[in-house]
Parts: sequence; structure tokens; C-alpha cells
Amino acid sequence: MIVTVMETVVFNDLKSKIYPDSCIPLKEAAELGDIDLIAIGRGNYPGEKLRENDLKGIRSIGFWNARKEQKFGLPTHQNEGIEFTLCEAGHVSFNCEGKQKELGSSMMAITRPWQPHQLGDPHIEICSLHWLILDVGVRRPHQGWNWPEWIILNEEDLSFLTRILRENEAPVWQAKPETAAIFKKITSEIRNYGNPGSSSSIKLLINELLLNIFLTLQAQKPRLDTELISNERNVRLFLKELEKLLSYQWTSESMADYCHLKSTRFIHYCKKLTNMSPIQYLQFLRIQEAKKQLQSTDSSITDIAFDCGFSSSQYFNRIFRKYTDMSPRDYRNADSVSP
Repeated sequence: MIVTVMETVVFNDLKSKIYPDSCIPLKEAAELGDIDLIAIGRGNYPGEKLRENDLKGIRSIGFWNARKEQKFGLPTHQNEGIEFTLCEAGHVSFNCEGKQKELGSSMMAITRPWQPHQLGDPHIEICSLHWLILDVGVRRPHQGWNWPEWIILNEEDLSFLTRILRENEAPVWQAKPETAAIFKKITSEIRNYGNPGSSSSIKLLINELLLNIFLTLQAQKPRLDTELISNERNVRLFLKELEKLLSYQWTSESMADYCHLKSTRFIHYCKKLTNMSPIQYLQFLRIQEAKKQLQSTDSSITDIAFDCGFSSSQYFNRIFRKYTDMSPRDYRNADSVSP
């Protein structure tokens, strides 16, 4: 479920709410004068706040210049939109879903909505950096993208650009010199934000930027993988998340709804990926977690049962015995006397 509070988009994963990155370390460094910052944005993003009905779809756009090594980094975070990050000069460490890269001069990183990534290893190096975050309304991998209505690329080009951005795993690209030039023009317009014509200029420049990125990526002929946006991948990602959501009282229907799929399709993919029904797989994960806690903690069996999502210690005992052929108490005692 997605809710919007004070212009801050929230991804609710049922156990906790995931908020877009607030960039607090960057804000603090700018306030201290350790880094030059020019930005406009919404919600908790840094810089001057965008007017409510102005430049819809833009979450954050800006530029920083770090003239010396910083005492901060941007740890693993997620953004609600597609993010384009260009290193104009210097270099900065970039990590996307565990893949470590270096953004050097004229290199661009592209991260999909809610894709985990970080900047700095662990601190920001000497560099100047431009970025743009556009919200395209995506909250699960298989959902279609809805670009802001002021994006004027023709339907065919925008469709192809969307496909390239959705269906490849390469997070770092070599940018053209024109890309940096467009970002510089955008930064100049950000300085003038609020003056007559500034918003129109920013829209035109972002369209020029997207066209430039489209031509750049098209020329590099990226390898596309439709599996990245498939329903099956959507279910696979959910099943991985499920390991952290065991205490929630799931049903097959609520799991399917979480994935925005009909129950029959969700059950089909779950069985294909796990060889178990959704409830069987949930029980399997809960028992695996219970076994870990029985071995590594002094928590009572009742507390472990509830922590792992079982509605009662009696039900926990019955399911645990089904999977292990022994009671939780016997399992803990057997582990304690093992050589």
C-alpha cells in the first residue's frame, strides 16, 4: 500500500514503512559549508521546496560540489522515482544492490524506483555531482510507468526509453559530453527557480536530458531482460521480503494482494519457485526462524512462537513437530547437548 503524507511518498511493507531517502547527511554538510549544494525538491529532499502544483513528478533535482573529502556518505537508501546521477568531475564510489562501482568523470548512474543504492565508501570523495529523481508511480517491479504529463518525447521513443530503463541491470553508463552540458543548464535554472519562465525552462531541459539519455542508451545497445519486470520476479522479491515479515498474519489472499496479483497467479508462481503453497512456504520460513531462535536465544518457547507468527504455543508445537519430528523443547535440549 502507498500513502502520501505531506508530499512524502511512503512504501508500506507491513512491518515498517520505507520512506524515500531524506539525505540528512548531505543537508548537514551543506549547512556546515563543507559542500556546495544547489537543489529543489519535495518532502524531505534537500534544497528549496517546490511549489505544490509546479513541476509535478519531480521529487528532487540538484547539484553538489565537494571540494574536499567529506565526513559523510549516503548509506544504502531508496527513492520513489527513477534517479539519474551524473558525476561531472572527480569520482565517487557507488554501490547498487551489492555491486560496487566507481562513478568517474562523465559517468552516469541510473537506479530504478525503490532500488537500493549508496554513494560513498563510506564517505563522499572529491567530486561534483548532478542528480534528478522523477516519480513514475511505480511501487512494484511489474507495474507500468507513468511519466509526468509534461514529458513530450513521442510515444515510440518514450516507450523504448522506458523499456531500456526497466529491463536492464547495468547501473552505470558512460555519458555523452552533451549530458553534462544539459545538467549544467538545469543547475543554472534551479538557481533562478521562482522567477518567470524558470519552471518552463526546467521542463524543456529535462525533456532534452531524457532525449539525450535515450539516444545514449540506444547507441550502447544494452542487454534487456524482461524477467526484471515479470510477475514471477515480483513474487520472488516478495518471498525474499517474507523472511522479515513472519509475524504478520498472512493469508494466501493477502500475499497475492500485496503483490498486486490474483490469488491463482500468485499461487502458481509461489509453487513454481518453492514447490510449496504460499501457506506451506510461510510455515517453512517460520519454523526455520524458530529453530534459529531456539538455538541462539534464551527466549521462552511461547515468546518465540509469537515472534515467528504462530497464533498460540500449542499450534506452534504441532507445526514444529510436523517439520522436525520433535517438540521445540526437545529440539532446544538436543542442540544444547550436541558436541
